[in-house]
Amino acid sequence: MLLVRPEWESWRKLFYPLRVQLAMLLLVILAVVLSGCSPVSPQNDSSTLINTSPQPAAEPEKTSDTAQNKNNLAAPESDELQSARNILFTWHPEWRDLEAQGRRAIEDGFATMTIDAEPQPTGIYIFHVYDIIEYPDESHSATYGWYEINTDTGEIYDNVLNEKVY
Repeated sequence: MLLVRPEWESWRKLFYPLRVQLAMLLLVILAVVLSGCSPVSPQNDSSTLINTSPQPAAEPEKTSDTAQNKNNLAAPESDELQSARNILFTWHPEWRDLEAQGRRAIEDGFATMTIDAEPQPTGIYIFHVYDIIEYPDESHSATYGWYEINTDTGEIYDNVLNEKVY
């Protein structure tokens, strides 16, 4: 029988949730490393672009023209993202239902299906599919997987197993 000092018991209770979160973080980092993709992709935000040309900067367009151009640029990405989500849901239709349910009751707690997408160049999206599990004393995420979806071919690759799954 293992004896635990009383003062260690309080420390164990205090740091147990942190241990679980660190383990989950290590799993995510491992999945990213094994998939060969970068966890952070640079955003093409106009505030981070620097004009290095010797010519003077052009005058900004009218506000309405700029807003219209941004809307025109956002629409295809949204359509492409929806196309990628449809491919994912064709492969696993039950995920659409779980996501639509929102927070659902599970044994002794609640779960919420979450599907995050990160666009990559040339019509590819990286999806992280996971549940956020909430218990009275702790919460954590439970990853179903990391999937790369090619909207041009309709193929799905499992980035953890590094193989085509659909």
